[in-house]
Amino acid sequence: RPFARVDAGVESGDAVPVQYDPILAKVVAHGADRARALTRLAAVLDDTVVHGVVTNLPFLRALTRAHAVGEGAFDTEWIEREFLSDFAALAGAPAPDLALAAAALAEFMTAPGAGVGAGAESAPRRPGAFESLGRWRQPGLD
Repeated sequence: RPFARVDAGVESGDAVPVQYDPILAKVVAHGADRARALTRLAAVLDDTVVHGVVTNLPFLRALTRAHAVGEGAFDTEWIEREFLSDFAALAGAPAPDLALAAAALAEFMTAPGAGVGAGAESAPRRPGAFESLGRWRQPGLD
């Protein structure tokens, strides 16, 4: 049984009109306790790559690691009151050139068909959530 699930109602190439709900997908993770579920959710978000559009992935990654979220010690105004100022400072910090180069290299090396040198064998590609779990569907309408 997988520990995380992605539900989405759109696929590559679909048109999304401006009137559409801005939440195009959701990720659900579970675990034996809150800490394990958050660790799994953080890992799934860390492995998520979305090309071509701006997403809130950096915000979600930071949120899953926030101490108050781990402790369940937050309320409906906590994000604005306590979290956003720290997140804005982190998001606005310049990334070291070496970290940017390492991230670009890691993404290139894990791309399908990527390898080092001519004829190099690449590691088998892990299927993405949409490939392994299939299209989103409403329960009971299969």
